Amino acid sequence: MPRIPQRIAPALALVADEPLAIGVQRLTLEQLDHVLWVLRHELDRERAVHEARKALKRVRAVLRLVAEPLGAFAYRQENVVLRDVSRRLSEVRSAAVVVHTARTFVGANPQLLDPIAGRRLIVGLEDRRDLLRTSSLHDRQALTDLVTTLLAVRSRYAAWPISELQVDPQRPHRRPFRDEFATVASGLERTYRLGKEAMEAAVAEQSAEAFHHWRKRVKYLRYQHEMLEPLWPAVMTASAESLADLADGLGAEHDLAEMGATIAGRPSLILDPVTRYRFLSAIERQRRAAQADLVALGARSFAESPAAFVRRIGAYWEYARR
Repeated sequence: MPRIPQRIAPALALVADEPLAIGVQRLTLEQLDHVLWVLRHELDRERAVHEARKALKRVRAVLRLVAEPLGAFAYRQENVVLRDVSRRLSEVRSAAVVVHTARTFVGANPQLLDPIAGRRLIVGLEDRRDLLRTSSLHDRQALTDLVTTLLAVRSRYAAWPISELQVDPQRPHRRPFRDEFATVASGLERTYRLGKEAMEAAVAEQSAEAFHHWRKRVKYLRYQHEMLEPLWPAVMTASAESLADLADGLGAEHDLAEMGATIAGRPSLILDPVTRYRFLSAIERQRRAAQADLVALGARSFAESPAAFVRRIGAYWEYARR
């Protein structure tokens, strides 16, 4: 049987001179098609989950960008559906990431565990991951339910009007997104403002939950920035890369926190309490060091006020569309 080649995720980027209504519909459909493909055809189930969750996050970032013209009810409905699909995939993905993080951490800190204890830890985490795998995507009915839900989402997005001629007389309120910066300005401002507030909360609280919340906000802003980057790549690429570095760094910090929480909640993974304490303390020290670097990077990414940030991106839009 021939091997099915891996599918590359489509870029989340508007095309120059592309009307906004067409661009929003195209981008969301491309990402949903990628999710459906990997769930149906990707043989590596861990990669399928990872790719599906990333693409769903991109769609939700686009929805946040156009939440105001889309309408509060429609936005909430679509966001909740995609959120719930992502949650059904997240447990399996998290268990796989904990295994990878533990392997890396143990390898980089051989003084913390003797070889037998290190192997016991990795095997225990692998068993946990494999147990979770048996539910989710290896369950044919669960997979069918996810795909059916996503096909319904796709059909709704494909029905979005992209011109006045396509407006449904039964739903006259649903009109194409106007091809102007005002269509995305409020969504962009809200994403940036919530990201800045989440950073301030993370600095104040110093908790894993606060940093995880900041990470989610940064990811939305990162994807929105990538979507708008083609407006003026010469000046937007650097800030897009900074947001990508920040999001990836926050992701690595979150992976350490997840690993620590898993080990703390399962004493059988490291039997000796003194060794377990030393191991968890080392994780915490690495997290604190990472957090300090991330806050410094975040301070640069969120240096502007929300209003100033939106004005700057709006100026790029006007420059590119004139």
